[in-house]
Amino acid sequence: MDKAGVKMLGVIGDPISHSLSPVMHQFILSREQLPYQYQAFRIKPAQLAVALCSLKKQNFSGINVTLPHKQAVIPLLDKIATEAKAVGAVNTILFQKHGIIGFNTDVKG
Repeated sequence: MDKAGVKMLGVIGDPISHSLSPVMHQFILSREQLPYQYQAFRIKPAQLAVALCSLKKQNFSGINVTLPHKQAVIPLLDKIATEAKAVGAVNTILFQKHGIIGFNTDVKG
């Protein structure tokens, strides 16, 4: 959470400029008057590990993960949910005090 009390969320990928996630998520967050900000980040594959550490240090609550990082992110996680492990891909990450946890929300639809 930043100093103004706004919690940070985002999506990472490369490329990412085409993503509609920031517009869609921010619309819902604003409409529901939730104290979150949702941003897109272009993260090149070679920057992935540093980017995850940086987002955690910046107190991001979580991020969505898109191509090309859905598989590459797995070894960088502290914990991976059963469904993500089963399909070998992560599309959602939560940053918690005790580590970085990966999920796959596509499995259950």
